[in-house]
Amino acid sequence: MGLFVTLVNYKLANDGMKKLMAGIATHIPKNGGALITHVYQQPPNASSYGFTAELFMYAYVLAYGTTARDAYFRYIKDQELRTGGTVSQGTLERWSKVERHIWVSGAKP
Repeated sequence: MGLFVTLVNYKLANDGMKKLMAGIATHIPKNGGALITHVYQQPPNASSYGFTAELFMYAYVLAYGTTARDAYFRYIKDQELRTGGTVSQGTLERWSKVERHIWVSGAKP
């Protein structure tokens, strides 16, 4: 079962990244990059079955910057400046969220 979840997540995450990159390619700074996150949901009872079932939800750009650290701090500062907030569907379902960060550089090899 764990292998099946991994394969499905790989395909969904890959498809999500392709769509995301098509939309942001022109916005990535020439000498910088974009900090992207993949967000997964994890059912709280997965460990009782002996494996982690992470289901891919979405990918989005956290921030742009000259380095991954710079972009992450921009994201944190933006979060601090915002007023109010929303509760995610995953939280409403009492599932925990797992984020994986990806740095995409605008530099050409």
